[in-house]
Amino acid sequence: MQLQELFLFVLLNTPMFVGCRVSKRSISDHSNRLIAHHEMSAAPIVAGRVARAHAQRLSVKDDWPRIEADISEALKYSDDDALYLDKAGIRNSERYNATNERETYERGPFLLEEAHRLDPFNPYFLIHRIALETTALQRATIKKASKTVSDMNLIVLAMDRNNAAVHESVARLKWAEGKFDEALPLIERGNALRPTQGRSRVLEGDIRRALNDGSGAIHAYRRGLALLLDSGDPESIATQHKLILLLSEAGSYQTAADEARRLIARAPARIGVHPARNRLPGNEQPRGSQASFCIRPPTQSRR
Repeated sequence: MQLQELFLFVLLNTPMFVGCRVSKRSISDHSNRLIAHHEMSAAPIVAGRVARAHAQRLSVKDDWPRIEADISEALKYSDDDALYLDKAGIRNSERYNATNERETYERGPFLLEEAHRLDPFNPYFLIHRIALETTALQRATIKKASKTVSDMNLIVLAMDRNNAAVHESVARLKWAEGKFDEALPLIERGNALRPTQGRSRVLEGDIRRALNDGSGAIHAYRRGLALLLDSGDPESIATQHKLILLLSEAGSYQTAADEARRLIARAPARIGVHPARNRLPGNEQPRGSQASFCIRPPTQSRR
């Protein structure tokens, strides 16, 4: 049913019109006025939704000026919409991740904190704000976490203690701050709540490695790698690099070489493979055989 037909139906079935003789012209004029009023009142909402949808589709790396314009346009009609403010904050965070622009980072906290102010009981608004602070610490955009975010850690943990994402987000921030002793029980709790999340297991490995728990880190990396491979997560390549490096540091050269062979077999185009001048022990081959190899892992921070 078209909009005008709908209004006609409502008018003709409204008590004040039932039993009355009303001309089609007067009904048509009245319905047209109702339609015009409906369209005028809905126009800002529609404009805001269009701008929001457009901003979500564009690339934060290549289309940022247009995204900024769309976000500004949408905020004219959605400045009290916590969900949209959170989405706008996430887009700013994505731009910061792609470009490392400080001005983009500085815009993100305002949007995410405003979303939390409008809806203080949504833990994901806090998770997104904590994640942005974590990235800024890792990239040295800021030197330490703000008091606002430090307070958010306590709030979100109290708000949703059985949410694995809450524990992981706070653990990542503690890891970025170098507070490894505080990070470990948080990620252990998160992994207990969500045991099939590969990236969380990798974070546990990073934390244990920073705490000089080599065997615990190797176990966590192995578990994380298996989960990442099962899910097809591309992070599995970096994780396998970490595992190979840690095995080598532990003196398990043959195991490291075996792991390297498996990595080359599944992803030869994604890693740096080159003839080995200094072969891993246990990876020697007789003269005349196919060239040996070693893998040069990317430089890894202890964090």
